[in-house]
Amino acid sequence: MAFVGSLGTGFTGSRVAVSRAPVRSVGVMGHSRVKMTLAPTREEITQISGVAAEGWKVQLLYDSDCPLCMREVNFLTKRDGGRGLVDFVDVSDLSYSAEEHQGISFEDAMGRIHAVLPDGTVITGIDVFVTVYEALGMGWVYAVTKIPGVGKIADSVYNMWADARLQLTGRRELAELVKEREEALAEVQDCETSCKIEW
Repeated sequence: MAFVGSLGTGFTGSRVAVSRAPVRSVGVMGHSRVKMTLAPTREEITQISGVAAEGWKVQLLYDSDCPLCMREVNFLTKRDGGRGLVDFVDVSDLSYSAEEHQGISFEDAMGRIHAVLPDGTVITGIDVFVTVYEALGMGWVYAVTKIPGVGKIADSVYNMWADARLQLTGRRELAELVKEREEALAEVQDCETSCKIEW
């Protein structure tokens, strides 16, 4: 298992491609908890699910500290059923790297839902839901958004939700979360070069 860190405000979760990993609180930073999890590596995901992580049809970036987002991710994970069609990537995890996900920054990913297609195409908003549901054989759920005008209305409704998501789920402003993440990453970097753990 690989160690993966993330910032949290209460809801625990990590990569959920296979299962939830145990959470170990390791410290407090400001008003936010820093949590380290044992998340499965890509090789372990392949061993458990029998599907190579590289075989995904869509890579879904999500925020594990958002209760509503996690309800959706848990639902989609069950629908995926270990087939590996969707690669779930937790952007609130300290190991999340924009460089590994088509340059999608933590701030951008937290502001709007993003997904990456195998060819590197980045999609956002309602198109993410349409693509994920289609990949899982449930495209009919969002088929109505393909009717002229309906897709624009759905995008507008989603954008209103996205603008208010952090506030509605009891979270701090995005700028504050970005600053906390940068501080936590700096602390982890400092610890990697100078911390010594006595056993």
